Amino acid sequence: MVEILSHTKNATLHQSNILKNTTNINFKCTNGTYVVCIKPKKMLKVKINDTVRELNLKIQYNFICKTDHINISMNRLFLNDILNNDEILDFVYVFENGIPIAINKCNYQILYSFDSNYFHGAFTSIYSLIYNFDKNKLFDLNINLCVPEEDFNLITKELNRFIGLSKLNTNYTLTSSTMAMVDKGFMDTKCYKGGNHLLKLSNFSRLVAGQFIESSKLLYIDSDTIAQTDMSKCLDKIIDTNYVVLGKKSHMNYTNLININNVSHVKAYLGQNFDLTQNVIYTGTMILNTKNFRKFYPKMIDLVKRHNKVKNGIYKLFTMSIINLAINNHMKFADEYIINVVDLGFKSDLEKENNTADVLDWSGMFKPWFTNGLYKEYWMKYNVMYSDYCGDVMYLKDTTEKFK
Repeated sequence: MVEILSHTKNATLHQSNILKNTTNINFKCTNGTYVVCIKPKKMLKVKINDTVRELNLKIQYNFICKTDHINISMNRLFLNDILNNDEILDFVYVFENGIPIAINKCNYQILYSFDSNYFHGAFTSIYSLIYNFDKNKLFDLNINLCVPEEDFNLITKELNRFIGLSKLNTNYTLTSSTMAMVDKGFMDTKCYKGGNHLLKLSNFSRLVAGQFIESSKLLYIDSDTIAQTDMSKCLDKIIDTNYVVLGKKSHMNYTNLININNVSHVKAYLGQNFDLTQNVIYTGTMILNTKNFRKFYPKMIDLVKRHNKVKNGIYKLFTMSIINLAINNHMKFADEYIINVVDLGFKSDLEKENNTADVLDWSGMFKPWFTNGLYKEYWMKYNVMYSDYCGDVMYLKDTTEKFK
C-alpha cells in the first residue's frame, strides 16, 4: 500500500506499530535535509459534523526534516487514511541551500505561510481566493500552506473542516516547516522596533519559497489579506516571466526600511551609488519566479549576517526589508497586474479604494479578526470558519524581537 519511488534508493522504509494511537514512520537516510512527500492518488473521505463526504480533492503533505534518522509522527486515523487510499510516499533530496524542492504540476500556485495565531485570517483569505477564482480553473489551482511543525496536526484538522464548510474543491499542499530550514544567521538575528510579530518561522518561510515550490508565477499572499476578484485573470496577464519579484509599489523608500544611523553599512552592501530614495515594494502580496528568486537566498544570508554584526542592526522589518535590500534592482512593480490596497490595519480612510481593489491587505496591527479591528465587513463576507473574535489587539511596536 505504500510505495517508495525508484529514485529514493538511499532510503528504506520501516513500518511498525501501525495500530497504536500514534504511529512513527522511520526512515534511514543519508545525512542531509529531506522533504517527505505524501501524495494522494484518489478521492479522500472527509468527516464533517458526522457526515462523511467523498471529495475529488488532492492534498499533498510535505515534512521537512534534517537528520540522519527521520521520524514522522502522525495521528493513527490520519495514517490509516493515507494507507487505505493507496498513497505514494516520496522522497526528494536537498537541491541547494539546505532546503528541498517539492514540485507540484498545477499552473496556478498560491503560497500562504502562517502559524496558528493566524488561522482566523488564513482560512478567510483562502476562501476569498477560491470563491472568486474561475471555477473552471480550480482543478489547476494549488494552494500551498506552510506552517510550523507544532501546528501541523491542528491545521490538518482545520483544513478538513474548511473543505467541508467551503464546498469548493481544489488542490492543497501542506508543508510542515522546521528549524532545519533556517540558516544559523537567521537564528541569531534580531528585529529592532519592527512590530513584535515578524521574526518567526512562519514569516521566514516566504524567503525560501523558491526552495520548496517550482513555479514561474507563484502568488504569495499574507494571511491578513483577502482577494476580491479572480486572481487567475491577474496571473494570466503576466506574459514575460523574466523577473524575480513583482510587488505593489509602496509609498515608502529604502530609508524607511533601514536603520539610518547605520547607512554606511547599507551602502557597503548595496553599493555606494545606490539611490536610497527609490520606492520599495510591499511583500504582503507578491508574485515570484521561484527559480530566479532562490538565486538570491545566499545574498539574503549575507545581509542577515551583516545585520547581526552591527549595533541596532541594518534593517527594521525583517522579510520586507530583506527582500527589498537583497533583490533591490531586480524587482518590478505589480500594479499593472494587481490592484492592491494596503494598510487596512491602521488607516481608517480607505473605503473608496477598498471597493475597487483586487486584494485588500490588513497590514498594521488592527486585524479584522480582533474586536477592535478595522474594516470587518470586508473580512466577514468570506469568514466561513469562525464565529468568535480574538479579543483586542495588543499594540507592541517599539520592541527588540528575537527569532522564535
